[in-house]
Amino acid sequence: MKDAYDAVQDDWSDVAESLGDLDAAKKDGLRSAADGLKKAYEDLPGDTNGKDALTAVQPQLQKLNTAITEASRSLDCD
Repeated sequence: MKDAYDAVQDDWSDVAESLGDLDAAKKDGLRSAADGLKKAYEDLPGDTNGKDALTAVQPQLQKLNTAITEASRSLDCD
């Protein structure tokens, strides 16, 4: 779980560098969703197994997915 979290953090750093083409509202939405996922992960008890961790962070994953989908609609991502 930690390795997956670290990979997401690395990918988020790359995404954050590419936000220049988005308007402020979409940037804020992406940052908020990513921060929510980060907080949900950090709040997991240390002994949480992978299945329970995924269940716990699923709502934040969905919010991030929605924010990415909404943001990408305004870009030419073909």
